[in-house]
Amino acid sequence: MLFLVVSKMAIVSLLVGILIIAPMVGVVYHNKQKLVSEKMFGNKAEYQGIVTLWNVDTFEGGTASRSGFLEKVATKFEKQNKGAFIKVENLTIDEMVANLKMGKKPNLFSFGMGISHYLEKDMLALSGDYESRIMSNFLASGMENGVSKAVAWCFGGYSLISSTEKIEKAKGDTQISLKEQCFSLAFDTVYKKSTKHTYSLTFGKNNYVDALSVFTRSFNDKSVNELVDNAVIDTKFSEQSPYDAYVNFVSNKSSILLGTQRDIARMELRVLSGTEQDLIIEPLGVYTDLVDYISIIKSEEKIQNVCKKFVEFLLSEEIQLSLENIGMFSPFGINLYKEGAMQKLENSITEKTVVKNAF
Repeated sequence: MLFLVVSKMAIVSLLVGILIIAPMVGVVYHNKQKLVSEKMFGNKAEYQGIVTLWNVDTFEGGTASRSGFLEKVATKFEKQNKGAFIKVENLTIDEMVANLKMGKKPNLFSFGMGISHYLEKDMLALSGDYESRIMSNFLASGMENGVSKAVAWCFGGYSLISSTEKIEKAKGDTQISLKEQCFSLAFDTVYKKSTKHTYSLTFGKNNYVDALSVFTRSFNDKSVNELVDNAVIDTKFSEQSPYDAYVNFVSNKSSILLGTQRDIARMELRVLSGTEQDLIIEPLGVYTDLVDYISIIKSEEKIQNVCKKFVEFLLSEEIQLSLENIGMFSPFGINLYKEGAMQKLENSITEKTVVKNAF
């Protein structure tokens, strides 16, 4: 009888123990499965749906598409934030304006200089740990009246560009800096029935960025108009695009090009193909307006929260380090290039560089 009582008590105790322990085991198992799932597949995003990102370029990039870069970043982000899909739309300025007229707006806006006013009133005030990491001049350039509305995520720079062949053809000296002989390499080539003039310097502009701004800061004692009148600077400098200026340069219509990271990339390809003997550059790091920004456009809170996470991801060290893949630079002072012309240009941009304000 005593054995039966003890046995019943043991069974009851075992059942009670199972009832107590089983939920605990279930919770531990569930948490472990959740951690494994999060590690392998990412967290479930707060917003489940499509987040639109408009990319609108206003200047030439580096070696590859910035919208393509953003698409790759979006793919990585989506793996860590299940259910949120970042739709990157690469738009021209005209396409963006047409969309806005139809009442369409993005959730995220990646843009270059000169077009912030189209969505300025809809931009969310930004803040984050990136503020302590980004170079102060780039941080300030995305502010309007002290409020951060856009944050720089990549940028380019200006440089004097030439080659040994072009300098020697103009009777210049390859041992002297380009800046020193920038206005002394104009010359005429006389043919039987014509004379061809080669300018010493050429550059261009568009409606949003202008190499003249870096020129005036680098050569503040020179008069552009006087140099144009004397046929030293390309007379079309204020009319031609940056690409037109590059074409004139490689067509031997000028000895030096005031170009950008895009022109350096082009020239490096020409050197690799044997079209050019070499590449000589001298960065002008006093100023840049070649900056891409990211902004969050006001919408419902859940979407805004996903957008904030995307901005943080775009500005993370992991992503910033990969900007080398598209021939651009990081506003976080990260050294991406180990040698060559791009390293020189990258090193010329510091916190002392004047960065044009996006607004």
